[in-house]
Amino acid sequence: MKKLITIIGASCLLVGCGTQNLGPLEDKTTKLRDENHDLKLDIQQLNQDISNQKSQLNALNNDKKNVSKTVDNNNETQFLSASSQYYQNIAKVIGNFNKLDLTKKKKEDKNQNLEKLNTISNDIDDAYSKYKNAVSKDKMSANNENEDKNIKQINKNLQSAFKDIKNGYESNNKEKLSKGKTKLSQINMSSNS
Repeated sequence: MKKLITIIGASCLLVGCGTQNLGPLEDKTTKLRDENHDLKLDIQQLNQDISNQKSQLNALNNDKKNVSKTVDNNNETQFLSASSQYYQNIAKVIGNFNKLDLTKKKKEDKNQNLEKLNTISNDIDDAYSKYKNAVSKDKMSANNENEDKNIKQINKNLQSAFKDIKNGYESNNKEKLSKGKTKLSQINMSSNS
């Protein structure tokens, strides 16, 4: 009977010790499950990244095959950038003109306004020169050639309008000044003119 009590006591002791060791094992199992889940997510992300890289590689290969199309796109981008900059410069010039008070008749005010009108005229020439230097006529598409003609006409009309404005203001000729302002207001900045 002593042996039986010893065996039962030892069994109870082993059972008690065994349950204490299960807690850390369950924590480790949970931690390993979480790590396994994170690794699966990482693998999915890597597979997605690989798929994205393959798509980019295919796109680059297609671009490589279409070099002439890329060159055309670059020419188009270059033209659009140059024409956009021209229009921005002209808008700035017109904004500067709108700030002038051409009703002033004092000699000092008049001289300042004439100087500003000269600067505006020079800015128009500068905007057109920068545009012409930035584009290549032989690389233009048909649409760009039409836009180029439009810009050339706009530049011509602006110069004519500001010449009349300056001459009318300088000589106190209200009719010529009004003619120049009318020309300026009738300039069509769209490519459909």
